[in-house]
Amino acid sequence: MSPQSDSAVRKLFSGPDGEVNYTCPQCGRSKTMDISNYFNLDRKIRFKIKCPCGYEERIMVERRDCFRKNTLISGVYLYERKPERIDIGTNRLFKRKPIEVINISSTGLRFRIIENHHLKVGDIGIAEFVLNDRNQSLIRQKVEIKNINNEEIGARFCLIDLSIGNFRNINFYLFNE
Repeated sequence: MSPQSDSAVRKLFSGPDGEVNYTCPQCGRSKTMDISNYFNLDRKIRFKIKCPCGYEERIMVERRDCFRKNTLISGVYLYERKPERIDIGTNRLFKRKPIEVINISSTGLRFRIIENHHLKVGDIGIAEFVLNDRNQSLIRQKVEIKNINNEEIGARFCLIDLSIGNFRNINFYLFNE
């Protein structure tokens, strides 16, 4: 395993423990690597890996606190201009914008707003969508916008309580589907 910098790479993910699980796409062998020594680097972590079967590939490691699942789910983002008045139990005075959920984790989501918007980092709203799981679980969760990149918006769930149905459904969706 040696650090690389190339554009044709496969992404792997590492949690806060610094471990990465690699599975060779050719033979299926798995290996857990400790990359915590590279965590202090202020750049992307890239490696070239050679499997004992002879297969070589380049990987890039993304450092994340939790796993994100890529998805494409339609939903709506509800918001109002006075975010301190948002009540998840009602629809009063909300502006509704159609969204596509791009990825989801146990702490937040990334979505794309279909229409023009005037949202800013720090705004509070409600993301509402139905998971494409067996139960078609409705998720209606208060979120805070953390970053905006053109039409893509990263948002963090405002209250994370794993005993609440939303989070049980999200975690089941992330790890059991």
